[in-house]
Amino acid sequence: MIFSKSFRHRIYNMLYSKGIIIHKKETTPFLGKQIFATKGAFSRKHEKDDAWLYAISRNHDAILDIGCNMGQSSMLMTLNTNNQIICVDPNPNALSRCAENLIFNRLSGQATFVNAFVGEEDNKEIQFFSSLYDAAGSMFASFAKTSNSIGKSHYVIQKTVDLICKECDFIPNFIKIDVEGAEGFVLKGIKGDILQHKPLLFVEMHSGPELSITENTQRVVDWCSQNNYSPYYMREHAPLKSVDHIKNRGRYHLLLIPEGGSYPEYLKSIPENAQIQVFDKK
Repeated sequence: MIFSKSFRHRIYNMLYSKGIIIHKKETTPFLGKQIFATKGAFSRKHEKDDAWLYAISRNHDAILDIGCNMGQSSMLMTLNTNNQIICVDPNPNALSRCAENLIFNRLSGQATFVNAFVGEEDNKEIQFFSSLYDAAGSMFASFAKTSNSIGKSHYVIQKTVDLICKECDFIPNFIKIDVEGAEGFVLKGIKGDILQHKPLLFVEMHSGPELSITENTQRVVDWCSQNNYSPYYMREHAPLKSVDHIKNRGRYHLLLIPEGGSYPEYLKSIPENAQIQVFDKK
């Protein structure tokens, strides 16, 4: 008998409320190694941005992973490196799996874990829609389809990037942002203390009924204008000249480059949705 994802999540949440956690692990190949991690989390089809993230992480060593979920991107950016990473997620269940996955694969010495919603204000509670390990948790109900379908949400503490870095005594040179529609809010919380170090910003852009792709993009473009950054449309490896250019996209990626910087040459040969290759540092 095959059960729907929504039904399975209802069962998992019911069991969780009684202190019963279903958490299977498996050994699976990942980046040329056999890793031991949460079942299904690392055996899925690669994402369209995996090769870009991999290449950038081989050219940066202080990484802030905002929206790490169960750690697929965090492991991708640390495995076979000496990179230091802060893994941030508002879902404590997903974040605990991220930590466990990195611990089992001897990467915990490179990582710090922060349970928070990253936004523009510090220590403010915000309603967050997520269901246990739902990968699409969001501040927008329509962006978190699974948790919204079963009416699952909770309140989480909001922190800015600046506060997280201050508390962790960490200066990132690369920030990855995957927050299901809250991209503009994350950026507003990146201010002088961090911006003076000019980190590279990788932003996965989202859209939904509560936030169109052009509206979301305009927020990011406005932030770039105010903070001396330039947005590059990664699918074309070119500057984003107008929000109209991406009006038909549902999800895409921007690379935000600080004033005086240029688009990395090593990315230009990597198309969207490429398989991960072993890229040398440039």
